[in-house]
Amino acid sequence: MLKDPESRRARKTNISSMRLDEQAVAEINAILNENPLYSRSVVLRGAVLALTRLTRDQREKLILEAASR
Repeated sequence: MLKDPESRRARKTNISSMRLDEQAVAEINAILNENPLYSRSVVLRGAVLALTRLTRDQREKLILEAASR
């Protein structure tokens, strides 16, 4: 099947990679196993969304906790 030349393709201008320790990988994998519709990128976007919904103080506390792991 050929692509529709009239359809617009989403432009992904930001590609990120991150280094995760074994505990973080295990936690992400546990979340991924909860639902077959989850993907790593969706889980990480959900984490960013959750962080933005916190107050500034809550977000800072959580980010500092993650940094100290």
